[in-house]
Amino acid sequence: MARVMWRKKSLLYLLLYSVVSTAVLYTLWSGYEGIRQPPHSEKGITQSGRNQGQRDISHDVTHDVKRKVLEGIPRYDRVKDFVWSHKDNKWVRRIGGNKHPLTGDIGDHQNGVVDIEALELKELSNNLEELSNKSESAHHDSSVAQRSLRSRTELLERVSAWPTPDKVNYKLPTDPGKSWFSIRDPRRSYKVGDIVKVKIQAVNKKKQKKSFGGDFWRAKIQTLENRTSAVGTVEDHGNGTYTASLKLLWPGQVAVSIMLVHPSEAVSVLRRLRSDYPLLLRFRSKFRAGDDEQEVTCNLKMDQPRDSICDYSNEQHGVSWFCEKPPNMRCEDRVSHVFLPKNFPNVTKDEAHLLDENGPFYKKTLKVEGPDKIIVKDIARKDVKTCMKTRQLPRLLCAAQLPGRPPCRPGIKLQTPAGFYFQDVYISTVCENQQYNVPMEWMSCLAGKTVQILGDSTARQLYYYLKANLPLKNITPKDVNPKFGPLHLQDPQTDINVKFHFHSYPARTSSWVNVKDIVDEVDLIDGLAGGKNAVLVISIWSHFVQTYLSVYVDRMLAVREAVVRLLTRSPDTLVVLKTANTRWDPVITTSDWYGWQLDQVQREVFRDVPVAWLDAWDMTSAGDHPDNIHPADPVVLQEIQMIMSYICQ
Repeated sequence: MARVMWRKKSLLYLLLYSVVSTAVLYTLWSGYEGIRQPPHSEKGITQSGRNQGQRDISHDVTHDVKRKVLEGIPRYDRVKDFVWSHKDNKWVRRIGGNKHPLTGDIGDHQNGVVDIEALELKELSNNLEELSNKSESAHHDSSVAQRSLRSRTELLERVSAWPTPDKVNYKLPTDPGKSWFSIRDPRRSYKVGDIVKVKIQAVNKKKQKKSFGGDFWRAKIQTLENRTSAVGTVEDHGNGTYTASLKLLWPGQVAVSIMLVHPSEAVSVLRRLRSDYPLLLRFRSKFRAGDDEQEVTCNLKMDQPRDSICDYSNEQHGVSWFCEKPPNMRCEDRVSHVFLPKNFPNVTKDEAHLLDENGPFYKKTLKVEGPDKIIVKDIARKDVKTCMKTRQLPRLLCAAQLPGRPPCRPGIKLQTPAGFYFQDVYISTVCENQQYNVPMEWMSCLAGKTVQILGDSTARQLYYYLKANLPLKNITPKDVNPKFGPLHLQDPQTDINVKFHFHSYPARTSSWVNVKDIVDEVDLIDGLAGGKNAVLVISIWSHFVQTYLSVYVDRMLAVREAVVRLLTRSPDTLVVLKTANTRWDPVITTSDWYGWQLDQVQREVFRDVPVAWLDAWDMTSAGDHPDNIHPADPVVLQEIQMIMSYICQ
């Protein structure tokens, strides 16, 4: 009986070995027959197949280094094998696995995926190891391309994820007048650096505790007497309760406040509106041929026959743009572009009530159960008195300064809180930012430098603040739209240049602009020489809030690649990434929840790139100035002081 069982097992093992061996040999054979470039690789793009306006850099000598390192690795995944080395001041290949900057997964060192079949064969027979390695190599291109697709998909899923109940009762939303918070395990006193935990309980207007999550909160600590404030983080437990974590950054009496930005029911409306009305915003273009001028509709997508539209898209650059084709005209006859404002989606009465910026459910603070104020004591440090004497700073700032903060330099990771306000001065917890004299020290820091600002109107605000406060000459041509650009300031004596370019479609311009003035972000970045005297400031987000989230993801991935190419050929270039900031209205199309989602995309996409972060979300959430798409001048001043802290140090 034992012999029969042994023979059956032997035959089973032999049969399994034969089947797997045959499968591998077939895979190897078909793999060699089917080798091809992945669809997004640079080798797979011929000049005839390039989108209009895409620059051919295949023979550009300045890209030799970039090609040797990155050639053949498609789109986003081409960078996942590399990490910035501060020690060597250059990009170096990772050792010991590819931790993906978006997914965090560890995969096979070559392909970014694990070949399970090859592992099983290795266990069965070491003789097939070489064969399976050849099979992996044959499928290298296709597996990396699929990995890139999965990474993009996973990023979209992660950013889009938000707790939502199966059925939404818009008549029983989270009520900020009934909801409450309390400090967990309050102590008689705390010290600088401690973290306070706060319980938040969501309650509806019938005084019923909510049993699900999804509310959008803002947690804050502040000392009103001296206008000191900072934000914290909020964790959703999915059962109607939340935990806010607030780090104590300065001594004195500190008050906790919790704001309900949106109840979960309002977030559900916002999710539906983005899904149902992704092309809500309307754009127009003028075409001109001789004396004939026609005006047509344009947008990110169009469901019309291809021969009746003009395609101005550039897939490799994350740009999607189409216009109706006027009769008897060419696509090249388009001359101008404009945005038509006041586009609002259809909502019910209950939905409109939830999203009313003057209503009872938008940005309201909660009541507290128990004490809302705590006493924070100084850390016993010898350097506090020295700081007060040598730096002429108030005790609060010297006691709050976190010891060991590094100088502000690219590559420092983001954290929350990123800083706090003392009156109108922003103190970074990430790096040792400075308050420079305006205009004298600003001019000194910028001498010999070219600052290229690229983005939306929140980036343009930085340009105009510099224009108003520095003795620079405006050399922008008079026929250029001053709200769109391109704009240019210069000081010939100190060789200072400050430039602004608006981002490309879907640029929302209230007045007509020449299409020749609309630049492709990737082309602009690829055209920069870079170097130690070059500064690139990027802020692209606010015009993408009411459209497909995938459109923004594709644009950010393309911009990321361009930034990596810039830093590869010119490692001394300073690249500053300004995040999204808070705003007030109109909620129905430009809610902070939309902005927060885009902000998360930025942080994820650029997480492992050595850029200098300007955390505008933290800076506009922490202060006491009203939320505004264009923050108050004291906030803009601190944003520029933060940028100068990177430039001057």
